[in-house]
Amino acid sequence: MTASALLMLLVGCGDDPVTVPDVTGCRLDDAHNALKDAGLANFEDVDVIEDRTPLMDSNWVVLGQEPTAGNSTEADATVRLDIAKPEDDGVRERIPAGSPVSDELRQRDEADARSMAEQQQRDEERKRQQDADNAKDTQTFADSIDPAARIAKNAITDLGTLGSQIAGNGTVSAATGASLNDIKRALEVYKASFEDAPDHINDYADQIQESLDQFVRAASTLLSAEGVSAAGSVDRFQQLYSEAQTRYNEALKSLYAGTSVQPPLL
Repeated sequence: MTASALLMLLVGCGDDPVTVPDVTGCRLDDAHNALKDAGLANFEDVDVIEDRTPLMDSNWVVLGQEPTAGNSTEADATVRLDIAKPEDDGVRERIPAGSPVSDELRQRDEADARSMAEQQQRDEERKRQQDADNAKDTQTFADSIDPAARIAKNAITDLGTLGSQIAGNGTVSAATGASLNDIKRALEVYKASFEDAPDHINDYADQIQESLDQFVRAASTLLSAEGVSAAGSVDRFQQLYSEAQTRYNEALKSLYAGTSVQPPLL
């Protein structure tokens, strides 16, 4: 055999073509390994979203490849891989269903959904327990203040009666003045009983205390109902009393809500 014939024979005996594996939908590091295992060592990674260079291949997913899967190519050919990060906008929709990364993301979503459902169940159970504890605390508090609330109802009713008497007489007798001061002291003592209200009904307790302060101011206004200012003082008393009564009833009704005790409304 001549030398030229031998050379032609050697040239014709190059490496066998390599079948390109399907790496679309794989993590980039897995794609590289699959290509290497198939005998393809050259690849070009192209970010199809931005001009980024992968720092950690496992954070990227292959969206496309050239040559495509199943084609034959030379072992030294360069395989182009179109890549992006799964969290990039619009990328998840481009990942082939059933591919490794698609399954990975689906499983992660399912795990997140289970975790969220379990957390929601725990939150609901905590809320049920908290509601039960709150109801128990409210009942205990309502039971503790109810006797004083019924005494206060009588005192506030008496205050209204005294206001009507003073409006008719135009003067405040010594006995009436003493009664008004007794009512003021009783309401101040009653007001202090709301300092220890549970946190979840504290707003209602504050509203009741503010209403009681207004009843006390109304009583003080009656004490000044003498002489030419008597009519004005009575009018002011009636305004304060009416406003306080409305606020007091609303707050007391809300505070007693859910208990076995009927609120002693005015």
